[in-house]
Amino acid sequence: ALGRGHAWYVGTELAAEGWAALLGVAAAHAGLRPPLAAPAEVEVGERHAADGTRYTFLLNHGDAPATVAAPDLRGAELLTGATLTGEVRLPPLGVAIVRR
Repeated sequence: ALGRGHAWYVGTELAAEGWAALLGVAAAHAGLRPPLAAPAEVEVGERHAADGTRYTFLLNHGDAPATVAAPDLRGAELLTGATLTGEVRLPPLGVAIVRR
């Protein structure tokens, strides 16, 4: 055995829904959680700068507008200059980068 971890073996090719379910279980098993809750079509990523500043990236992969509402989603939206106070609305295929 090498290291301390877990290996997951998938003995078949899964459809997108199967991969989503499997990766959800694997992420929960590893204790991973998204930085904030968002609709399924919105990808959320977060990066941390050396000075402690957090940058949250929101990408709407859908062809309809999407709203991400979270109490701690506060800061400067870097692409538009808007100040966010808990909610961001993304147009279809829209992007937001929040400095928190």
